[in-house]
Formats: sequence, C-alpha cells, structure tokens
Amino acid sequence: MAEHIYRGWADPVNAFSTENYRVKMDRVTYCLCLFRPEEFPERIRNRARMVLGVRERVAHEYDTDTLYHFERLTPKQRRALEGDIIALYQACLFDLGAMGNHEFIYPEDRFPIKKTARSNRRVQ
Repeated sequence: MAEHIYRGWADPVNAFSTENYRVKMDRVTYCLCLFRPEEFPERIRNRARMVLGVRERVAHEYDTDTLYHFERLTPKQRRALEGDIIALYQACLFDLGAMGNHEFIYPEDRFPIKKTARSNRRVQ
C-alpha cells in the first residue's frame, strides 16, 4: 500500500475542520507575523515576505478588532500561501534541529505510564 502524502498526519491545512479558512490561516500565520522578514534566514526570506505580505493585504481593521480575510483569496493564491507556510515551518524545524546536537531521526511514539492504585503501591 502506498504511503499517504502527509506521512500518516491529517491534512495539515484542513486539520481544524470545524473552523473556516479565515480562522485557520489567521492561526497559522500569527506566529510568523511576530517577526520581520529581515529576521528570517536569507534562504527563506522571500517566502516570509510573501506570507506576511498576503496577511497584510487581507487585513481589515474594524472598530473593535482586525480580521484577516484569507477567504477572499483565489484557489491559486490559497495554494501558493499554503505552500509558503508549510515551507517556512519546515525550514524552522530543520534549523531548530540543526542548532542542537540532534540527529534527524524520526522520533518513536511514546505511551503514557499507567498509574497504579495507591493500594497496589503499599509494601506488605
């Protein structure tokens, strides 16, 4: 059987299916907007500029809040934005991994340790 394109993950863009596109894209771009494009590594700086530029273009200020109308993007613009966002997150993860003494090995799953009842822990 062929491996799923997301390697077993749910579709990263549609993971929050109960939210609309505007809310999803606001959530995934918010942490990126805390930085200026100059603060990104040069090799991904243009992608950062594009994502931040789209976020700025779809912003609409209201009296009480600012909403980001990503739902107004065309399907082609949405695909481009999603590709840039995923590339930025990938670059961040690779760079964070390379900063430490980490090997690029897929982590194994971990299971929670079952707690035993107090009565079972008493020494008899």
